[in-house]
Amino acid sequence: MRKDDVVAEHRAHFTGEEGVLFVGQAPEKTPVCRTEKRRHPATGQTSPWIVRSSAALSG
Repeated sequence: MRKDDVVAEHRAHFTGEEGVLFVGQAPEKTPVCRTEKRRHPATGQTSPWIVRSSAALSG
């Protein structure tokens, strides 16, 4: 069921003049460092590599 359909159903049954239907939270993104495996092209050996990435903060 789509979010718009859920809202429409709740609004159809609401008889008050005003009120709060939903309270949402948007995750903030922040820069982080992560590790990933990289393979050396000549030897085929793998080693950890630090890369920049982003992650969502949860609260």
